[in-house]
Amino acid sequence: MAHVAYFPEHEVDGIKGWYWIETDRQTFGFIKQDWEQTHKEMLFRYMKQFNKPFGVVVQAGGNLGMYPKILSKYFGAVYTFEPDPANFYALSINCNEQHIFKMQAALDETNRFVQIIHRTQENVGMHQVKPVEPNQLAVPSVMVDQFNFPQVDLLWLDIEGFEMHALMGAVETIKRCRPLVVCENPQAVEDFMKTLDYKMYDQSHMDGFFYLE
Repeated sequence: MAHVAYFPEHEVDGIKGWYWIETDRQTFGFIKQDWEQTHKEMLFRYMKQFNKPFGVVVQAGGNLGMYPKILSKYFGAVYTFEPDPANFYALSINCNEQHIFKMQAALDETNRFVQIIHRTQENVGMHQVKPVEPNQLAVPSVMVDQFNFPQVDLLWLDIEGFEMHALMGAVETIKRCRPLVVCENPQAVEDFMKTLDYKMYDQSHMDGFFYLE
């Protein structure tokens, strides 16, 4: 497992001091920039515009815990999913709030096992998952719908090209709860979101914000 160290100088949204994978020199800066320059303003603007309460978030991938911990400052409950063992270990240390619920699993369209593709250790946020092949290390995948959440106000997916699989496993939750949906690679899922009567209202440089038309 990759070595995790404490970086007291790391700070984002007033949260200072993070446990981080030592080889990763990119992820923290990218996430800090995205949140502080675009995501925070856009999220608050659309939650207000669509009159959504800051109640329940379902979020993946949890990565090393930045987004779950940041979102926990503003939401009543955060359910975060991260399949990579090293990432999940750091996430678990960083996110010790009682209203953050952590699961070491990928979000998917079905329950199965998937394998993790380590693209680079300098940016662990770029790890991917795909259906497992023989003799490969496997981690479980789960569906949002199997949890029967009575309330979801925000569904946030940043899972390196696996977003469509996660959305297909969340259809009943989306229909029932009508959350704001934030999704990386929005063009890849835009047509699917239209089948649920969702429209992309805005876009940062990588993420789309979808809401019911």
